[in-house]
Amino acid sequence: LVIRLPESMRPKPNLMLLHVGLTWLLPLIILLIFTHRFYFYLLKPINILKNAAMDLTNKESADPVRPQLGRRQDELAQLATTFDQMSSRIQSLVRSQRQLIGDLSHELRTPLARMRLVLDSDWPRDDCDSKMIEEISRLNHLIDDAMTVAWLDSDQRHRLRLRS
Repeated sequence: LVIRLPESMRPKPNLMLLHVGLTWLLPLIILLIFTHRFYFYLLKPINILKNAAMDLTNKESADPVRPQLGRRQDELAQLATTFDQMSSRIQSLVRSQRQLIGDLSHELRTPLARMRLVLDSDWPRDDCDSKMIEEISRLNHLIDDAMTVAWLDSDQRHRLRLRS
């Protein structure tokens, strides 16, 4: 004897786990994967810029950042280009400052060496005094010129800041 139950009374399979998996777990896993990839897509150029800034701080030079970002054309790529320009400008300024200091020290040593020669010479006292006064005048002139260059450079930077 077989009794056939109506459709409404038949036991239903437990689909709760499948329902939770499809409505919550699967979208959550997809979201986590997408977020992870997006995070590293944004974080990679920032880390490259950070490392280049640290290199510039520690070594006075940094490798160009823009080529490391590949074919990106977003704001981070523009930032990398600007960073490369800034880095190049800083390196140029450091080189020119070192050159200026080297040239200035050489120019200051020349009158000092002449003064030493005058002091070590057997010239009469009046000649020595006049030569020393002449060399002191040259030294003062060199120092005044160096101060003028520094003032003009500072004034030019100040004017550039006011314009921007």
